Amino acid sequence: ARLFACADVLGVSEGIETGIAAHELFHVPVWAGITAIGIESFVPPAGIRRLIVFADNDSNFQGQKSAYALAHRLSVASDRTIEKIEVEVPPGADTDWLDVLLEDCA
Repeated sequence: ARLFACADVLGVSEGIETGIAAHELFHVPVWAGITAIGIESFVPPAGIRRLIVFADNDSNFQGQKSAYALAHRLSVASDRTIEKIEVEVPPGADTDWLDVLLEDCA
């Protein structure tokens, strides 16, 4: 789901609400992959130079696995055009970036 228009920087999150929260916290445009598999298979649009993957911090490590799988796939791609790939994981177990935003607002 394309939540915000992007230029050369783009974030990708699992859920829509998480994407909106990451946008508020990190001030970058974010698109949602909708599911963990959606993150793993995400294909960034042409022209992206920096990609930030906003992982969920799942106790079963699914969110982290999917985020790092995407980062790895894109970092070793033979046609790599993205200069910087980052993975951001919330500090608390079983949280996502919406939880972090709501905690900051409390």
